[in-house]
Amino acid sequence: MIKHLTAQILRSHKLPTTNISREEKQAFKRLRSNREITILPADKGNATVIMNTKDYEDKMAKILNDECYKETNTDPTIYLERKTKKLIERSSISMEIKKDLLPREKSFRIPKLYGLPKIHKTDNPLRPIVSAVNSPTHNVARYLAKQLQPEVETTQSYV
Repeated sequence: MIKHLTAQILRSHKLPTTNISREEKQAFKRLRSNREITILPADKGNATVIMNTKDYEDKMAKILNDECYKETNTDPTIYLERKTKKLIERSSISMEIKKDLLPREKSFRIPKLYGLPKIHKTDNPLRPIVSAVNSPTHNVARYLAKQLQPEVETTQSYV
């Protein structure tokens, strides 16, 4: 019932009037469709960065050529799903929590790596970001973050 009412309200709700002109909308659309540029947020601050796609790809390749990254010939997602499932099943947490944490076979995606430009630094290097949203370990990471938060708040500093 709540889902139905929410959907009904959202369908009947009017969007706010736009504050940009038709020409500005078209310009944004042309920028987004231009494959020679990459548009992304800056690492710090509330800024949007437009980079040459070639420069972005070169900087990401430089990051990936670091010795801490290793190329694989197989997709590790299935292995990670199984390993995560085994570790959760062997843990001492309650069955109710385990159900929420267990990855569902083949319903996850591999974590994605992308870079955000550090506009406050010379040559604007990229800060590598690994997005593990919807990965096999995502639910476990959320659970652990929630469990650790009260402890973190008692320390003098933390990352």
